[in-house]
Amino acid sequence: MVEKVEIYKTDTYKISLNNFEKSVAEQIDKKVMSLLENPSIADDMKHQHGGYCEIRVGKKYRVYCIRKRNQIGLLFVIGPAVHHKENFKKNKEYGKMFNILEKLNEEFEKAIKRNQ
Repeated sequence: MVEKVEIYKTDTYKISLNNFEKSVAEQIDKKVMSLLENPSIADDMKHQHGGYCEIRVGKKYRVYCIRKRNQIGLLFVIGPAVHHKENFKKNKEYGKMFNILEKLNEEFEKAIKRNQ
């Protein structure tokens, strides 16, 4: 049985998607919507906890998200992709990214409460 998921596109996700040209944004959003049929494309982040995951779109782009039960909140898109293995713990920008994820998690929590 395929796990059913709900997808929440946070305002930050929508804004970050607008930073890309239309064809790239469509490619990213198409990949994200494939979560409905295959939630396993959201890979858990190995060095982080708290439900953070990423969706790889080709070799260049990543969509950062958070998973809570059967709900996935899309937090933001980054490109070119940060290589986690090389940047984990030694890159200050990488640390800042996770601070942003914490703040965006609050936005996702509010979206869940609004839709209940």
